Amino acid sequence: MNSCFAETAIRALPRLNRLNLSNLKISPTIQLLHLHHLTLGKSTIDELNRIFSQAPQLRSLNISLQGDISSIHHLSPCSQLNRLTLKIDDSRISIAQMERFLPKLTQLIHFELHVKGDHDLADGHRWKILSEGLLTFNFKFEFLSSLDELTLDSFRTEFWLREKHCASFTVKSSYSKDERHWYFDPEFSIRGTRRLIRGTFRCRFYRSTRASSSYDVHIWIEERVS
Repeated sequence: MNSCFAETAIRALPRLNRLNLSNLKISPTIQLLHLHHLTLGKSTIDELNRIFSQAPQLRSLNISLQGDISSIHHLSPCSQLNRLTLKIDDSRISIAQMERFLPKLTQLIHFELHVKGDHDLADGHRWKILSEGLLTFNFKFEFLSSLDELTLDSFRTEFWLREKHCASFTVKSSYSKDERHWYFDPEFSIRGTRRLIRGTFRCRFYRSTRASSSYDVHIWIEERVS
């Protein structure tokens, strides 16, 4: 019964527009010419590169990468990809690798990133260059070293506060229940993806004092509500 179902599924793959897979491996001989939306779990860089060649019309991709991702900047992504959710489970990444990878995604306008990374991932000046063409931007960065106010100052610029119009920064220590939020205007703090409708606001940051803590930094950027 399972064998019969698998054969039927394999025959249907080339005709599918949308596909959600957890562990099923796609044969490299199958062309997915009609596939526009793909969710793929527990994949490697090599498997991802093969998917890009098999599904040249891919528009959106949600993928969880495992293993060594040091060659991510060598990928040849689909030219049509406009939405990417990228989760990297057991490997670290640097801003330099993202600077070599993201410019290849010329149509990308929606980007979500969940990753453990180097301290330089909190560089708002370098992310400004990478995110100028994005409509929505959702980060979850985990660092194994502390972040100070000076590091996150790079996000308090005209680009992030006025051009992007809405940002929420949450710093959470893995060793305690403390959370510290950046917020705009003293009378309210932004939680999640709450959007602003005012044109003038200022940003404050309160940080946890534990220097050896591991921090998760969440950043949301969305279009302004008119």
